[in-house]
Amino acid sequence: MVTPLAVGIDFEWLAERFKLSIKNIALAAAFLAATDDSDAVTMEHILHATRREYQKLGKTLTADVVRYPTGFPQAYNE
Repeated sequence: MVTPLAVGIDFEWLAERFKLSIKNIALAAAFLAATDDSDAVTMEHILHATRREYQKLGKTLTADVVRYPTGFPQAYNE
């Protein structure tokens, strides 16, 4: 089974900021998308999964690290 990705996933931006297991993040993001009844995995799902992965490691993400350039939902730019 293939999980579709939404248009606009910025893999370059993600790779520059987060040095974690992409496998764990991708799997968690897919589950989040399924839970939301979403048609595809979005940047929101990926960032949510990334935050969870950091939490598992006992780390937190600061707002400046997660802040995405213009055009991203306000909830992730606070």
